[in-house]
Amino acid sequence: MKKIYAFFILISILLLSGCIMSNDDEPKSYEVSLDILYELNDEVRGLDIIIDLNKTFDMGEVTDFYVTLSYMVNATTEDLDYKLQLPSATKVNFFEVTGNQAVLTLEEVIFDYKGDYISAYATVQFKKGVTNHLYELKSIKSTNLYELALVSEGTFATEILESLKPNTEFPELEISLAALLNNEFRGFDLNAVVSSNDTLESLEVTYGYIYILNSAETIYLNTPGVTNISMEEVATLDLLTNFNTNLKNTTLDYELDRVYARSFVTVTKEDETYTYYSEIINFTLYELALESTGAFAEEIITEVEYQEPDQTVLTLISVSANTSNYTITLVSDHTTATISTDYLKVTVVVTLDPGYSFSNSVIFKFNNKVVSALNYTIVNDKLTYTFNDPNWSGIY
Repeated sequence: MKKIYAFFILISILLLSGCIMSNDDEPKSYEVSLDILYELNDEVRGLDIIIDLNKTFDMGEVTDFYVTLSYMVNATTEDLDYKLQLPSATKVNFFEVTGNQAVLTLEEVIFDYKGDYISAYATVQFKKGVTNHLYELKSIKSTNLYELALVSEGTFATEILESLKPNTEFPELEISLAALLNNEFRGFDLNAVVSSNDTLESLEVTYGYIYILNSAETIYLNTPGVTNISMEEVATLDLLTNFNTNLKNTTLDYELDRVYARSFVTVTKEDETYTYYSEIINFTLYELALESTGAFAEEIITEVEYQEPDQTVLTLISVSANTSNYTITLVSDHTTATISTDYLKVTVVVTLDPGYSFSNSVIFKFNNKVVSALNYTIVNDKLTYTFNDPNWSGIY
């Protein structure tokens, strides 16, 4: 009896251990999402580059954890294309993070407040057991000190903004911007309107548009990656009331590519220049098409909203049978059919294969003739069609 009891205890322990091991072996997510934030640092008159991590695990659960930050001032297109992995970029590794952030502080920065852009990219790597994990920032983040000063407080931000105030008095000016689909040229139009309550002088101006795809950051003329469309016409400020351009034969994805655009007017006065910007508008071609008419709009809407028909929903059921000997000779795919008679009526039953269903507007054909919906019934996965037996009905 004692042996049986001891054996029972041993089995219980093993089962309990198995359950515990099973719980430990449950899969766990080790995903990490990254973001880069920029903040002006008043104390050192500089800039903090912050790598912000969102992870679902504790650092003690993994090994060989480190974060790599790559950054560069005034990165070239090639640098940006290679995600700042070229030798021209500066790389910094962080083997520890405070909370969920790693911070690099650049002290006493001497960047041009508006003209110099800093771009940064980050990755995080670690091991869980023998498995290597690598996660990357979704897109390169760029900014300049002026953009940060506009949304910051403190003495350094004030210094930046004060230093960029023009000595010359420039007029108050507002620019509005709208986008419209252009059906004729399979693209879109950008239309800007310039307005002012001041009496405008005959000052030399340059003007146009800037835009960037799929980036919601504030954009200026010198922002890396923006496309600049400068107008060719010669104009002076007192004559400039509106301007427009057309982007023809666009290859943008109708629904996924979002355009962020703004118009600008740069005024030169007494050897000083000042640039006015419109608010940033954003749109996809699909959104423009919904507000437009025409062939191109219809094409966009059709392509975006078109859904492949559900192949499991059958809209045509066709059965052929020999009514002399009551045999099925042909039946639609994904169905089976039977035929029987009581010598008065012939009954054909069509049964769908598992996973298939009848369309609400199904068409049923028997021996190549469409049968009225009044003459058959559908219940769940079965269609039943009954008609007079041509071999016997006539004698009764």
